[in-house]
Amino acid sequence: WDWMDQGLKQDVPEVYRATSAHDHFYAYGGWWENAKGVRHDGNFCMNGLVASDMTPHPGLNTIKYFYRNIHVEALDLSANKFRITNWFDFSNAAGMVKGKWEILEDGRPVLKGEIGDLDIPARSAKDIQLDLGEFSPQPGKEYHITFSFALLNDQFYASAGHELAWDQFRLPQSSNKGLGKINVTDSPKWKFVQAMLPYKTKREITVWGKDFSIVFDDITGRLEKYYFHDEMLIKWGPQPDFWRVTTDNDRGAEQEGNYVIKELALWENASDWVIDEMTIEEQDNTIVVVASGKLPVVGAEYTQTYIVYGDGTVDVTCSYKAGEMKLPIVPRLGTNMVVSPGYENLEWYGPGEYPTYIDRNVEKVGVYSSTVAGEWVDYSRPQENGYKSDTRWFKLTNNEGKGLLFTADSLIGFGASHYERNNIKESSYSFELTAHPEIFLNVDHKQMGLGGTTSWGHRALPLKDYRINNQDYSFSYRISPLN
Repeated sequence: WDWMDQGLKQDVPEVYRATSAHDHFYAYGGWWENAKGVRHDGNFCMNGLVASDMTPHPGLNTIKYFYRNIHVEALDLSANKFRITNWFDFSNAAGMVKGKWEILEDGRPVLKGEIGDLDIPARSAKDIQLDLGEFSPQPGKEYHITFSFALLNDQFYASAGHELAWDQFRLPQSSNKGLGKINVTDSPKWKFVQAMLPYKTKREITVWGKDFSIVFDDITGRLEKYYFHDEMLIKWGPQPDFWRVTTDNDRGAEQEGNYVIKELALWENASDWVIDEMTIEEQDNTIVVVASGKLPVVGAEYTQTYIVYGDGTVDVTCSYKAGEMKLPIVPRLGTNMVVSPGYENLEWYGPGEYPTYIDRNVEKVGVYSSTVAGEWVDYSRPQENGYKSDTRWFKLTNNEGKGLLFTADSLIGFGASHYERNNIKESSYSFELTAHPEIFLNVDHKQMGLGGTTSWGHRALPLKDYRINNQDYSFSYRISPLN
């Protein structure tokens, strides 16, 4: 909505100063009014493209894309034919920008070139055909072509070389590898252990190989612990997940009394999984563990299948069968887990570098790197943030390169944070959050969009194309150890 958040700078309360990342924050409605019983609109005026201190929000880059004045249209991708349109009102493109193109193979540059002649008058277009003589597509690879246009000369708003516009296209020579087959000759072993505890009977299935061991809980159906080279990589394995911490738009709709959003709250507890059966069998040098049961809150059936290979790789397949209950749209279809401390370095192949969602996904596909802490977006009120949609793979590693690689049979979404979900939900300001050394990780089939055409009432919901209905689904991803 607005250009800038409209917050008032305040000192962090003394009780939080020891744990807060900053010594100040920007207050919004309620900071003074609540104590006096005065009505207010909360953080309604904190909806800027930049924060109160002028820090850009991720949405600013999305706005930049849609406001761009140089557009590229694919006329015939197989023949490398494109149309460049100059949407400047008075300026010839040749006097404003210089253009280049780049071919990416699995997200990494393999070929590049300049766009020589940009003599395109204002509000005109020009067709071009690129000569990719050195381009030799390889089987099993994915290819994109990216066009980028940067300022030719210094301007009052930016220096020469500043990128003004971009477009990207997936080339038809691309192929989808999927998860593929793992050629491992060593077979993992397994055993079943039952222990009597004071408050319950604990039943565990342990699967192990030369360099790894995995513990499954027969009661919860979850991969409980994952060890590789005697180091715990996963503290709490994949669990079904259908909820997200509410965004400003989610809350705006709820505060307007919209019944659809109020019912969304049931998805927060929909992951309560009651296991009916857990089976284990040996198949083709693998161990297959199947946990199946019910999700009583939403009247659905849910199964997670784990295929464990002799090198410690685990394939996870999540299958959801909707019941007969009439349910609202679903915030998320996915899983959550907890990764052990220390695996802070993040790398991914997908759109980036900024966060993406299904209704805000114009970033360029490539290979990007960051840190888990660096992906946290400090909005005025803590909420869902930092997500990556349409991801091909991602890694979490320590400084020695050890960690976990996640790949999938299709595009997946993921989010990683050092903040526990309930802590985010219950906090009004970031200084109330407690960072944990562990990593709270989501690996998802999909997550619904961020919002509609307003931030209140039913129109705050995502547009219909970006909603998720309660229906059957299945998706798979692979967890591989990195040494």
